[in-house]
Amino acid sequence: MHVIPLSNLLVSGAFFLVMLVWAVIARTGWIALRTGRAQGPISRLHPLLGIATCIAYFTAALSMLSIRATRSSEPICSWRTISPGSPR
Repeated sequence: MHVIPLSNLLVSGAFFLVMLVWAVIARTGWIALRTGRAQGPISRLHPLLGIATCIAYFTAALSMLSIRATRSSEPICSWRTISPGSPR
């Protein structure tokens, strides 16, 4: 049976809450674009950047619940695994 540690659930929940905040920000950006209140180029990028950030946080929340992330004996990323001269 696959058991998810409490720390992974808490981190995943935090990522999910941040994702919801970015979804609201993106939605207000789309509303501003539709109503014509968006004037400058940054205002036009606002909804797209909000959606991209929302997708990134959603992916991070799901990755914290993956099987590889819940194994305590195998780190997902460590200096030994990403250093150029390390044995594999």
